[in-house]
Amino acid sequence: MEQFHAMAHLFQTGDYLVRLLSAGLSGSQPPELPRGLAWEQVYHMAKRHCVEQLAFHGARERVAQEDPQIFQAWERQCMHTLALSLTQEMEQQAIAARFREAGIPLVSLKGTQLAELYPQRSFRQMADLDYLIPPADRQRGASLMAELGYQDSPEEDQDDFHAVYHKPPYMTVELHPWLVPPWDPAAQYLGAVWDHTVPDSAGNLRLSREFSYLFLVAHMAKHFFMIGCGIRPVLDIYLARTAWEGDVDWARVEKGLEQMGLRAFAQQVEALGRDWFGPCQTVPHRGRARIMEQEIYAADAHGSKLARIAHAVPPDFQRRPMLWNRMAFAWRRMFIGRAYMVRDYPSLARHPVLLPVCWLRRLFRQLVLRRPPVHKA
Repeated sequence: MEQFHAMAHLFQTGDYLVRLLSAGLSGSQPPELPRGLAWEQVYHMAKRHCVEQLAFHGARERVAQEDPQIFQAWERQCMHTLALSLTQEMEQQAIAARFREAGIPLVSLKGTQLAELYPQRSFRQMADLDYLIPPADRQRGASLMAELGYQDSPEEDQDDFHAVYHKPPYMTVELHPWLVPPWDPAAQYLGAVWDHTVPDSAGNLRLSREFSYLFLVAHMAKHFFMIGCGIRPVLDIYLARTAWEGDVDWARVEKGLEQMGLRAFAQQVEALGRDWFGPCQTVPHRGRARIMEQEIYAADAHGSKLARIAHAVPPDFQRRPMLWNRMAFAWRRMFIGRAYMVRDYPSLARHPVLLPVCWLRRLFRQLVLRRPPVHKA
Protein backbone atom coordinates (compact mmCIF):
# COMPACT_ATOMS: atom_id res chain seq x y z
CA MET A 1 0.00 0.00 0.00
CA GLU A 2 1.10 3.55 -0.70
CA GLN A 3 0.80 4.49 2.99
CA PHE A 4 3.22 1.79 4.11
CA HIS A 5 5.71 2.74 1.40
CA ALA A 6 5.65 6.38 2.57
CA MET A 7 6.25 5.30 6.16
CA ALA A 8 9.09 2.89 5.40
CA HIS A 9 12.06 5.10 6.37
CA LEU A 10 10.19 7.52 8.63
CA PHE A 11 11.31 6.12 11.98
CA GLN A 12 14.99 5.81 11.13
CA THR A 13 15.20 9.36 9.78
CA GLY A 14 13.05 10.86 12.54
CA ASP A 15 14.90 9.12 15.36
CA TYR A 16 18.25 10.30 14.03
CA LEU A 17 17.01 13.87 13.49
CA VAL A 18 15.81 14.02 17.09
CA ARG A 19 19.24 12.90 18.32
CA LEU A 20 20.86 15.48 16.06
CA LEU A 21 18.68 18.28 17.45
CA SER A 22 19.48 17.19 20.98
CA ALA A 23 23.19 17.37 20.17
CA GLY A 24 22.69 20.86 18.75
CA LEU A 25 20.99 22.00 21.95
CA SER A 26 23.63 20.58 24.27
CA GLY A 27 26.66 21.35 22.07
CA SER A 28 27.70 17.70 22.16
CA GLN A 29 29.06 15.63 19.30
CA PRO A 30 26.36 14.40 16.88
CA PRO A 31 25.78 10.66 16.66
CA GLU A 32 27.10 8.74 13.70
CA LEU A 33 24.77 8.42 10.74
CA PRO A 34 23.09 5.00 10.92
CA ARG A 35 23.73 2.44 8.22
CA GLY A 36 21.23 2.77 5.39
CA LEU A 37 20.46 6.43 6.12
CA ALA A 38 21.71 9.28 3.90
CA TRP A 39 22.34 12.91 4.86
CA GLU A 40 19.95 13.92 2.08
CA GLN A 41 17.10 12.22 3.94
CA VAL A 42 18.02 13.93 7.20
CA TYR A 43 18.31 17.32 5.53
CA HIS A 44 14.94 17.10 3.81
CA MET A 45 13.19 15.97 6.98
CA ALA A 46 14.82 18.80 8.96
CA LYS A 47 13.67 21.25 6.30
CA ARG A 48 10.11 19.89 6.31
CA HIS A 49 9.97 20.29 10.10
CA CYS A 50 11.55 23.79 10.00
CA VAL A 51 14.48 22.80 12.23
CA GLU A 52 17.26 22.83 9.64
CA GLN A 53 19.18 25.62 11.41
CA LEU A 54 19.51 23.79 14.72
CA ALA A 55 20.12 20.44 13.01
CA PHE A 56 22.86 21.94 10.83
CA HIS A 57 24.52 23.46 13.89
CA GLY A 58 24.94 19.97 15.30
CA ALA A 59 25.85 18.21 12.06
CA ARG A 60 27.83 20.83 10.14
CA GLU A 61 31.32 19.30 10.31
CA ARG A 62 30.15 15.76 9.77
CA VAL A 63 28.00 16.65 6.75
CA ALA A 64 30.86 18.64 5.20
CA GLN A 65 33.11 15.58 5.39
CA GLU A 66 30.60 12.91 4.41
CA ASP A 67 28.37 14.61 1.81
CA PRO A 68 29.75 17.91 0.39
CA GLN A 69 26.86 18.30 -2.05
CA ILE A 70 24.20 18.15 0.67
CA PHE A 71 26.40 20.38 2.83
CA GLN A 72 26.24 23.12 0.18
CA ALA A 73 22.46 22.82 -0.21
CA TRP A 74 21.95 22.76 3.58
CA GLU A 75 24.23 25.76 4.08
CA ARG A 76 22.39 27.77 1.39
CA GLN A 77 19.07 26.95 3.04
CA CYS A 78 20.38 28.07 6.42
CA MET A 79 21.56 31.35 4.92
CA HIS A 80 18.09 31.87 3.51
CA THR A 81 16.40 31.20 6.86
CA LEU A 82 18.91 33.45 8.62
CA ALA A 83 18.05 36.29 6.20
CA LEU A 84 14.37 35.70 6.95
CA SER A 85 15.06 35.75 10.69
CA LEU A 86 16.95 39.04 10.51
CA THR A 87 14.23 40.60 8.35
CA GLN A 88 11.58 39.44 10.82
CA GLU A 89 13.43 41.05 13.72
CA MET A 90 13.51 44.41 11.95
CA GLU A 91 9.86 44.13 10.93
CA GLN A 92 8.85 43.24 14.48
CA GLN A 93 10.28 46.49 15.73
CA ALA A 94 8.53 48.53 13.01
CA ILE A 95 5.17 46.81 13.55
CA ALA A 96 5.31 47.12 17.34
CA ALA A 97 6.26 50.81 17.14
CA ARG A 98 3.45 51.65 14.68
CA PHE A 99 0.74 49.86 16.66
CA ARG A 100 2.00 51.38 19.91
CA GLU A 101 1.86 54.83 18.32
CA ALA A 102 -1.73 54.15 17.20
CA GLY A 103 -2.71 52.99 20.69
CA ILE A 104 -3.65 49.45 19.59
CA PRO A 105 -2.59 46.69 22.01
CA LEU A 106 -0.49 44.10 20.18
CA VAL A 107 0.75 40.83 21.68
CA SER A 108 3.52 38.91 19.95
CA LEU A 109 2.83 35.18 19.97
CA LYS A 110 4.81 31.94 19.87
CA GLY A 111 8.13 32.18 18.07
CA THR A 112 9.28 35.62 19.22
CA GLN A 113 9.11 34.71 22.91
CA LEU A 114 10.32 31.16 22.35
CA ALA A 115 13.41 32.25 20.40
CA GLU A 116 14.89 33.44 23.70
CA LEU A 117 14.97 29.83 24.90
CA TYR A 118 17.16 28.51 22.07
CA PRO A 119 20.98 28.62 22.07
CA GLN A 120 20.70 31.15 19.23
CA ARG A 121 17.55 33.10 18.35
CA SER A 122 17.78 32.09 14.68
CA PHE A 123 17.48 28.41 15.70
CA ARG A 124 13.77 29.02 16.42
CA GLN A 125 12.64 29.40 12.83
CA MET A 126 9.40 31.21 12.07
CA ALA A 127 7.51 31.02 8.80
CA ASP A 128 5.56 34.13 9.79
CA LEU A 129 4.92 36.56 12.64
CA ASP A 130 1.80 36.01 14.73
CA TYR A 131 0.13 38.77 16.75
CA LEU A 132 -2.93 39.02 18.93
CA ILE A 133 -5.04 42.19 18.68
CA PRO A 134 -8.40 43.11 20.27
CA PRO A 135 -11.30 42.00 18.01
CA ALA A 136 -12.61 45.58 17.90
CA ASP A 137 -9.31 46.81 16.39
CA ARG A 138 -9.11 44.46 13.42
CA GLN A 139 -10.03 47.06 10.81
CA ARG A 140 -7.63 49.62 12.25
CA GLY A 141 -4.96 46.92 12.33
CA ALA A 142 -5.53 46.21 8.64
CA SER A 143 -5.04 49.90 7.85
CA LEU A 144 -1.78 50.02 9.80
CA MET A 145 -0.47 46.94 8.02
CA ALA A 146 -1.21 48.64 4.67
CA GLU A 147 0.72 51.71 5.86
CA LEU A 148 3.67 49.44 6.63
CA GLY A 149 3.66 48.08 3.08
CA TYR A 150 1.76 44.82 3.64
CA GLN A 151 -0.90 43.47 1.33
CA ASP A 152 -3.94 41.63 2.63
CA SER A 153 -4.38 38.04 1.43
CA PRO A 154 -8.17 37.47 1.37
CA GLU A 155 -7.85 33.91 0.07
CA GLU A 156 -5.92 32.97 3.23
CA ASP A 157 -7.99 34.97 5.73
CA GLN A 158 -10.28 33.22 8.15
CA ASP A 159 -12.92 35.76 9.10
CA ASP A 160 -13.42 34.37 12.59
CA PHE A 161 -9.78 33.70 13.39
CA HIS A 162 -7.08 35.63 11.56
CA ALA A 163 -6.10 37.93 8.72
CA VAL A 164 -2.95 37.25 6.68
CA TYR A 165 -0.64 39.95 5.28
CA HIS A 166 2.35 39.64 2.94
CA LYS A 167 5.30 41.86 2.09
CA PRO A 168 7.66 40.47 -0.58
CA PRO A 169 10.07 38.84 -0.63
CA TYR A 170 10.07 37.27 2.84
CA MET A 171 7.44 38.58 5.20
CA THR A 172 4.11 37.11 6.27
CA VAL A 173 2.19 38.43 9.27
CA GLU A 174 -0.99 37.08 10.83
CA LEU A 175 -3.23 39.19 13.09
CA HIS A 176 -5.42 37.10 15.39
CA PRO A 177 -8.39 38.38 17.42
CA TRP A 178 -8.29 35.16 19.51
CA LEU A 179 -5.59 32.71 20.59
CA VAL A 180 -7.52 29.75 19.21
CA PRO A 181 -10.59 29.64 16.95
CA PRO A 182 -13.92 30.16 18.76
CA TRP A 183 -14.97 26.61 17.95
CA ASP A 184 -11.87 25.09 19.58
CA PRO A 185 -12.55 23.22 22.88
CA ALA A 186 -9.90 25.41 24.60
CA ALA A 187 -11.47 28.70 23.45
CA GLN A 188 -13.58 29.27 26.55
CA TYR A 189 -10.59 29.13 28.89
CA LEU A 190 -8.16 31.00 26.63
CA GLY A 191 -10.71 33.73 25.93
CA ALA A 192 -9.50 35.60 29.02
CA VAL A 193 -6.15 36.25 27.36
CA TRP A 194 -6.14 40.03 27.88
CA ASP A 195 -6.09 39.48 31.64
CA HIS A 196 -2.82 37.57 31.23
CA THR A 197 -0.56 39.92 29.26
CA VAL A 198 2.58 41.55 30.64
CA PRO A 199 4.96 44.19 29.26
CA ASP A 200 8.44 43.16 28.14
CA SER A 201 11.66 45.14 28.49
CA ALA A 202 10.92 47.10 25.29
CA GLY A 203 7.44 48.12 26.40
CA ASN A 204 5.65 45.64 24.13
CA LEU A 205 3.09 43.12 25.34
CA ARG A 206 3.55 39.38 25.66
CA LEU A 207 1.62 36.57 27.34
CA SER A 208 2.47 35.69 30.92
CA ARG A 209 4.53 32.54 31.13
CA GLU A 210 1.67 30.52 32.58
CA PHE A 211 -0.72 31.57 29.85
CA SER A 212 1.96 31.24 27.18
CA TYR A 213 2.56 27.64 28.21
CA LEU A 214 -1.16 26.87 28.13
CA PHE A 215 -1.39 28.41 24.66
CA LEU A 216 1.58 26.36 23.43
CA VAL A 217 -0.12 23.14 24.49
CA ALA A 218 -3.54 24.17 23.15
CA HIS A 219 -2.05 25.31 19.83
CA MET A 220 -0.12 22.07 19.40
CA ALA A 221 -3.22 20.02 20.28
CA LYS A 222 -5.31 21.89 17.70
CA HIS A 223 -2.86 21.02 14.94
CA PHE A 224 -2.03 17.53 16.21
CA PHE A 225 -5.64 16.34 16.27
CA MET A 226 -6.68 18.05 13.02
CA ILE A 227 -3.86 17.83 10.45
CA GLY A 228 -0.83 16.89 12.55
CA CYS A 229 2.15 18.85 13.85
CA GLY A 230 5.88 18.28 13.67
CA ILE A 231 8.90 18.04 15.94
CA ARG A 232 9.24 21.78 16.62
CA PRO A 233 6.21 22.18 18.97
CA VAL A 234 7.52 19.34 21.14
CA LEU A 235 10.89 21.10 21.30
CA ASP A 236 9.19 24.43 22.14
CA ILE A 237 7.23 22.90 25.02
CA TYR A 238 10.30 21.06 26.33
CA LEU A 239 12.41 24.24 26.34
CA ALA A 240 9.64 26.32 27.91
CA ARG A 241 9.01 23.77 30.64
CA THR A 242 12.74 23.49 31.36
CA ALA A 243 13.60 27.21 31.25
CA TRP A 244 10.52 28.40 33.18
CA GLU A 245 10.53 25.59 35.74
CA GLY A 246 11.12 27.82 38.78
CA ASP A 247 9.19 30.89 37.56
CA VAL A 248 5.77 29.46 36.80
CA ASP A 249 2.86 28.47 39.05
CA TRP A 250 2.59 24.95 37.68
CA ALA A 251 -0.40 24.11 39.87
CA ARG A 252 -2.25 26.89 38.07
CA VAL A 253 -1.06 25.57 34.73
CA GLU A 254 -2.26 22.06 35.61
CA LYS A 255 -5.66 23.48 36.54
CA GLY A 256 -5.86 25.29 33.20
CA LEU A 257 -4.90 22.16 31.29
CA GLU A 258 -7.56 20.22 33.19
CA GLN A 259 -10.24 22.77 32.30
CA MET A 260 -9.27 22.63 28.63
CA GLY A 261 -9.26 18.84 28.63
CA LEU A 262 -5.58 18.76 27.67
CA ARG A 263 -3.86 17.50 30.81
CA ALA A 264 -3.25 13.97 29.51
CA PHE A 265 -2.10 15.31 26.15
CA ALA A 266 0.31 17.74 27.83
CA GLN A 267 1.76 14.96 29.96
CA GLN A 268 2.40 12.86 26.85
CA VAL A 269 4.09 15.74 25.04
CA GLU A 270 6.21 16.67 28.08
CA ALA A 271 7.33 13.07 28.51
CA LEU A 272 8.18 12.86 24.81
CA GLY A 273 10.18 16.09 25.03
CA ARG A 274 12.19 14.83 28.01
CA ASP A 275 12.91 11.57 26.22
CA TRP A 276 13.93 13.33 23.02
CA PHE A 277 15.94 16.26 24.36
CA GLY A 278 16.59 15.63 28.05
CA PRO A 279 19.80 14.35 29.65
CA CYS A 280 18.56 10.74 29.64
CA GLN A 281 17.52 10.39 26.02
CA THR A 282 15.16 7.53 25.16
CA VAL A 283 14.70 6.95 21.43
CA PRO A 284 13.08 4.95 19.97
CA HIS A 285 9.96 4.36 22.05
CA ARG A 286 7.55 1.50 22.13
CA GLY A 287 3.78 1.26 22.37
CA ARG A 288 1.64 4.39 22.58
CA ALA A 289 4.58 6.81 22.62
CA ARG A 290 5.84 5.24 19.40
CA ILE A 291 2.50 5.90 17.72
CA MET A 292 2.74 9.58 18.69
CA GLU A 293 6.31 9.71 17.37
CA GLN A 294 5.17 8.22 14.07
CA GLU A 295 2.40 10.81 13.67
CA ILE A 296 4.77 13.68 14.51
CA TYR A 297 7.51 12.49 12.16
CA ALA A 298 4.96 12.19 9.36
CA ALA A 299 3.37 15.59 9.90
CA ASP A 300 6.10 18.02 8.84
CA ALA A 301 5.99 21.50 10.39
CA HIS A 302 2.40 22.41 9.62
CA GLY A 303 0.66 19.07 9.31
CA SER A 304 0.03 16.79 6.36
CA LYS A 305 -2.35 14.17 5.06
CA LEU A 306 0.27 11.56 5.84
CA ALA A 307 0.07 12.50 9.54
CA ARG A 308 -3.59 11.52 9.69
CA ILE A 309 -2.81 8.31 7.83
CA ALA A 310 0.11 7.61 10.20
CA HIS A 311 -2.34 7.34 13.08
CA ALA A 312 -3.74 4.21 11.44
CA VAL A 313 -0.46 2.60 10.35
CA PRO A 314 0.80 0.08 12.95
CA PRO A 315 4.26 1.22 14.17
CA ASP A 316 5.63 -2.32 13.81
CA PHE A 317 4.18 -2.84 10.32
CA GLN A 318 7.56 -3.77 8.82
CA ARG A 319 7.67 -6.90 11.00
CA ARG A 320 4.09 -7.95 10.25
CA PRO A 321 2.47 -9.71 7.27
CA MET A 322 0.96 -7.27 4.79
CA LEU A 323 -2.53 -8.77 5.18
CA TRP A 324 -2.41 -8.09 8.93
CA ASN A 325 -1.18 -4.56 8.23
CA ARG A 326 -4.03 -3.89 5.82
CA MET A 327 -6.63 -5.11 8.32
CA ALA A 328 -5.11 -3.09 11.18
CA PHE A 329 -4.93 -0.01 8.98
CA ALA A 330 -8.57 -0.29 7.93
CA TRP A 331 -9.69 -0.83 11.54
CA ARG A 332 -7.76 2.18 12.86
CA ARG A 333 -9.00 4.41 10.03
CA MET A 334 -12.59 3.40 10.72
CA PHE A 335 -12.60 3.59 14.52
CA ILE A 336 -10.61 6.73 15.32
CA GLY A 337 -10.04 7.62 18.97
CA ARG A 338 -12.28 10.16 20.72
CA ALA A 339 -9.38 12.63 21.16
CA TYR A 340 -9.25 12.96 17.37
CA MET A 341 -12.98 12.76 16.71
CA VAL A 342 -13.82 15.56 19.14
CA ARG A 343 -12.21 18.10 16.81
CA ASP A 344 -14.75 17.25 14.10
CA TYR A 345 -17.61 16.51 16.52
CA PRO A 346 -17.28 18.87 19.53
CA SER A 347 -20.32 17.34 21.29
CA LEU A 348 -18.12 14.32 22.11
CA ALA A 349 -16.27 16.44 24.69
CA ARG A 350 -19.47 16.58 26.76
CA HIS A 351 -21.05 13.29 25.71
CA PRO A 352 -18.39 10.55 25.13
CA VAL A 353 -21.15 7.95 24.80
CA LEU A 354 -21.92 9.38 21.34
CA LEU A 355 -18.61 8.14 19.91
CA PRO A 356 -20.16 5.15 18.03
CA VAL A 357 -22.80 7.47 16.52
CA CYS A 358 -20.05 9.83 15.34
CA TRP A 359 -18.14 6.91 13.82
CA LEU A 360 -21.23 5.98 11.79
CA ARG A 361 -21.82 9.58 10.77
CA ARG A 362 -18.20 9.94 9.69
CA LEU A 363 -18.38 6.75 7.62
CA PHE A 364 -21.61 7.94 5.99
CA ARG A 365 -20.07 11.27 5.06
CA GLN A 366 -16.94 9.71 3.61
CA LEU A 367 -18.38 6.65 1.90
CA VAL A 368 -21.80 7.92 0.79
CA LEU A 369 -21.53 11.69 0.58
CA ARG A 370 -17.81 11.56 -0.31
CA ARG A 371 -16.81 14.51 1.83
CA PRO A 372 -14.98 14.94 5.13
CA PRO A 373 -16.45 16.55 8.27
CA VAL A 374 -16.74 20.31 7.97
CA HIS A 375 -14.48 22.32 10.28
CA LYS A 376 -12.14 25.24 10.12
CA ALA A 377 -8.42 24.63 9.96
